[in-house]
Amino acid sequence: MPAVSIGVDEGHPVAGEPSLVERPAVNYAVKGLGLVGVAILSGLLWVAFQPSLVVGTPTTPPGVPAYQFQAHAEHRDTDCRKRAYGVVAEFLSSSKCQQVARSLHTTSTADGAKVVVSISVVRMADSKSAVELNQLASRDKTGNITDLLRDGYTVPDGPRKLTGAGYASTVTGSVVTIVESDFFTEGRADLDLLKAISTDALRFGAIMS
Repeated sequence: MPAVSIGVDEGHPVAGEPSLVERPAVNYAVKGLGLVGVAILSGLLWVAFQPSLVVGTPTTPPGVPAYQFQAHAEHRDTDCRKRAYGVVAEFLSSSKCQQVARSLHTTSTADGAKVVVSISVVRMADSKSAVELNQLASRDKTGNITDLLRDGYTVPDGPRKLTGAGYASTVTGSVVTIVESDFFTEGRADLDLLKAISTDALRFGAIMS
C-alpha cells in the first residue's frame, strides 16, 4: 500500500520534533505492535468463520480441506417440505424452514476411486428447530432431505442413486448440513472412508447457507 503524505517534508524536520534519524526505535516499536494486532485479528476472524465440528466423528482441522470437490449441480427452494420425504417432510411442513439448498459434487480417494457427494443445507428459523431436524434426519427410517440424484440430477459416469452412502451431519446455529457420499463403482464398500469424505464436505454448509 503506497505511503500517505500528510504534508510534512521528511527532509526538513519540524521545529521541536526529533528527526527521522533520532527516532527509529519508536517507529519499529509502533510497527511491531501493529503487526501483532493484525495477526491477532486475523486469528480471531479465522476461528469465527469456521463451521462447527462434528462431535464424535473423525474430521480434519476446521477449514483445512482433506479432499478436493468438483461441483456439478445445485438447487435451492423455500418449499422445504417438497424437498424432503418421510417423517422429515412432515416435520418441515409444521416448522419454520426458510430454505433448503442442495448440491452434487464429486471427489477422488487416494487410490483414485471416484466418489459422488450429496450436500443438503437447511436453514431453519432458529437453532432449536435446527437441532430437532438434525436429530430426526439422523435416525433410521425417518426420511431425510431428498438428494439431487433422487430428483433426477446426475454426474458424468456417476451412480444414479446412493446405496451404501457414508453419512455426516452437523448443526451450526440455525443451519443444518447433511452430507452423503458413495462410490461410483457399484459394490465397493468402505463406510469409514465415505464417512470421512462426508465429514470433510460439511465445510460447504458455511458457503451454501
